[in-house]
Amino acid sequence: MKKAFLIILLIFVMLSPTTVEGQKTGGGLSGYSLVLDAHYGFVIAHHPEIWRLTSGYFPSWEFTVLKQTNGKRVWHYLYNYPEIGLTFRFSSFGGSSYLGKNYSLIPYVNFPFAKHEHFQFGFKVGLGVGYMTKKFDRLENYKNITIGSHFNAAILFALTVKSRLTERLSVNAGLSMFHLSNGSIKIPNYGLNIPTVFCGLTFKINNDTLQFKKPAFVPKKKGKVDFRMMFWAATKQMSHNREDRFMVYVLTGDLSVYYNNSNRILTGYDIINDGSTRCSLESGGMTSEGDVNFTKYGINLAHEWVLDKLSIYLALGVYVHNPDESDGIIYDKIGVYYSFAPFLVIGTTLNAQYGKADYLSVGIGINL
Repeated sequence: MKKAFLIILLIFVMLSPTTVEGQKTGGGLSGYSLVLDAHYGFVIAHHPEIWRLTSGYFPSWEFTVLKQTNGKRVWHYLYNYPEIGLTFRFSSFGGSSYLGKNYSLIPYVNFPFAKHEHFQFGFKVGLGVGYMTKKFDRLENYKNITIGSHFNAAILFALTVKSRLTERLSVNAGLSMFHLSNGSIKIPNYGLNIPTVFCGLTFKINNDTLQFKKPAFVPKKKGKVDFRMMFWAATKQMSHNREDRFMVYVLTGDLSVYYNNSNRILTGYDIINDGSTRCSLESGGMTSEGDVNFTKYGINLAHEWVLDKLSIYLALGVYVHNPDESDGIIYDKIGVYYSFAPFLVIGTTLNAQYGKADYLSVGIGINL
């Protein structure tokens, strides 16, 4: 595990963009920093049985290779030169015998709200992969109802503040929310939601002064209206007592408007054909005979950070028709989109309801 982590870090350093032309550098490491953060938090008990999985509050640790963007790409300038990083996160959940240990690798972007010579406030968002050493086992670990697989999606949000102590050393602090789940690919999957407070140190690898570049041309997108239609597919389980797998097919449409040159607000719809809905109703004692419409319909409001061809998407939605009332009426989505052709886009999203992941889908669609 340690060797693989070192190899990934080396590749990240080698492939990340270097500094702008004409800058005096100390090699290809100008703008790079090493970060160590200590977190202290707890697992949110959005299901009563989750309380017994840990003994309360516990520490987590993050080691990060950080790159300060310098304007080589237009989106760097539009987002006020954000930081990008690759974080390795570790937690033993306070020695929990049910959860074991977690090792996560998370690429992220830290968008600055405010910048000054000596301090910076920002919002960090990251999506990666996490490995749990212990998962649910009906014989040996039946109390772990949160995680049914070793590998899971790892999602990180944080409000951050950084204050410079010396030319090369800064102190970090903030609030974060960390989420682990497999999107119901393997049940049980209540998922882990871990709020924390954190503090740490950032150390610049060299003392070069980074020169920030302003692009010669910035595309004017403010007020631009787009429409995106996507088709998604996912697979999920309902219960660890059943081996059945159900397919989920989703058709989405999003009407978006840029409120500046880099961010947009979206409103959209979700038409969800979830193969597990009929089974869920029948197991709850409801009959599925007659003209029952098992398709779910939802409307949502979303925000999207557009980073050139890549974008990060967050949405909150409400079901206007859902025959399975156990789902509740509110759902949320987090996703990543990539436009690899002028009108063609692919993506992946994690859908959740009240903190519990419902399904992890992949999709393809068109931008109009």
